[in-house]
Amino acid sequence: CDTGEIGAALSLFKRMQSTSGVILEPETYVLLLASIAENKYFCDDSPPIECAIDLGYGHSLGPALFDELATEMAADVLEITSSSARRLYNALAIGFPNESSSSNPKNQNTGVVSTLKEVHPLM
Repeated sequence: CDTGEIGAALSLFKRMQSTSGVILEPETYVLLLASIAENKYFCDDSPPIECAIDLGYGHSLGPALFDELATEMAADVLEITSSSARRLYNALAIGFPNESSSSNPKNQNTGVVSTLKEVHPLM
């Protein structure tokens, strides 16, 4: 999902979620979470997803938005496949690059260190 389309994806997700007869598969949740993570909207310093508040979420960015979406997912999904878990993990690794890197002076004083590394799909 392109960065500019995250709001549209979230809006479509909410519309599907509220439509009777539509059953969302676990992979739908993983795809949405992974797309948002890869575009770094779960970081505290990301721009907000403009429509998130209008859609009923209490937050439009950062870890609090992740918490809201994961809580929604937990209400509907009992388990995800190992490939979906790997997809989500890799998306988080992309979305949270090593924050303590000296090449990232904006984050030198945060004390946050991300040790997430992408996992190869065959592992």
